[in-house]
Amino acid sequence: MTKAEVVHKIEDGEFAHCNLRIEVDTGGDEEAIEPIKTLIVDRLWQQASGPAVHICTCDRDIKPHPSEWLTKGPQGPFVDTRSRITIVLQFIAYTLIHYPLLWIREKARALRLLQPRK
Repeated sequence: MTKAEVVHKIEDGEFAHCNLRIEVDTGGDEEAIEPIKTLIVDRLWQQASGPAVHICTCDRDIKPHPSEWLTKGPQGPFVDTRSRITIVLQFIAYTLIHYPLLWIREKARALRLLQPRK
């Protein structure tokens, strides 16, 4: 694995969804890509817990809500073991540091997409 990136999608000021982007180096062996992807997904799944179900206000009228179809992780229900002070500090760090950086990165990317190609 050469690179792993987790991109969180925010809804109502909370992490709502997550995309995982993984790059692998197969050394030129293109047939190795599928087994490697399967291995990575299997290892991630084996460590999964949850889901932590949350229904946004704008989605409350959806019946049945898609969260009812989520598969339970093999590690059991999600339990947030962080202390309240840790949660507060992480929220502050995210709000003051990480979120503005994400916003700047997305705006810069959007501006690059709007520029005419040479």
